[in-house]
Amino acid sequence: MNRLILNADDLGIAESTNEAILQAHRDGILTRCSLMVVGPACAHAMAAIRSWQSQIPVGLHISLTSGRPVSPPETIPSLVNGSGVLHRGFASLWALATWGGRSAREEISREIAAQFQAFAETGLPLNHVDGHRHIHMIPAIFDLVVQQARANHCPEIRISREPFPKLAGRGRDVIQQPAQLVDLVRNLPKLCLLAWWSRHARRGAAGLQTLDRVYGILDSGCISIDRLQQLIEEAPAGRSEIIVHPGLARAETSPVLEPGDCEFLHSPRRFSELTALISPEVRDQLHQWNQRMRC
Repeated sequence: MNRLILNADDLGIAESTNEAILQAHRDGILTRCSLMVVGPACAHAMAAIRSWQSQIPVGLHISLTSGRPVSPPETIPSLVNGSGVLHRGFASLWALATWGGRSAREEISREIAAQFQAFAETGLPLNHVDGHRHIHMIPAIFDLVVQQARANHCPEIRISREPFPKLAGRGRDVIQQPAQLVDLVRNLPKLCLLAWWSRHARRGAAGLQTLDRVYGILDSGCISIDRLQQLIEEAPAGRSEIIVHPGLARAETSPVLEPGDCEFLHSPRRFSELTALISPEVRDQLHQWNQRMRC
């Protein structure tokens, strides 16, 4: 079956993000989203889904690097700072999960299980599971997420493996928006690391549904109308996912979010991604892709 899914990460991270995601689903081509239950606007997200009468499918967006944990902070001391907030960066979390010993992995397992339980308490059907900043792909963490996914009857897990890009076609975009070059250079090492870890993930996800490929890791933070059209045009047959992060021109900050998340929320390109998702030109591009895949 050929299907191109557009998934918005970070539902629950900010009220403006919640509104942008629901608008992109109602007025645009957004297929589904992933809920950050530790996000400061999680309750707002639930209220917004009800008030908008949205039928958007929702998955769990596991976060261990940002937000207020579901577990009591004293039960997961390795994961929180003095304020009881999740604070480890990606590399620090990788080191903790891999070399931190049994007690650290028990803390991580406890918080992952608590986030699955918190999602269950929303009453929403669990569509899929993935990870904030792709932390679920860290092998020691991936195994714990899979364990909870099976226990909670979650049908699908994201394997964050993006095909290596055709950089030859990106020259014009970089010239027109030089900031994209910074994003590409910043995201390329993570793209390579996730590709390496994906071998472990493919083996470990046995029994769960997975997609064939994902897009949007390298372009995280810089998906314009032109770039989204290009991603849709280049998507091959099969089941693929494009990861997006729409937002509004306004954005809130919260002391429970790590600084990188706050900076990401305030980027004007969040609104550019929303604009792309509701663009008639992009909608036409997706319609053409669907028609082509039916032939």
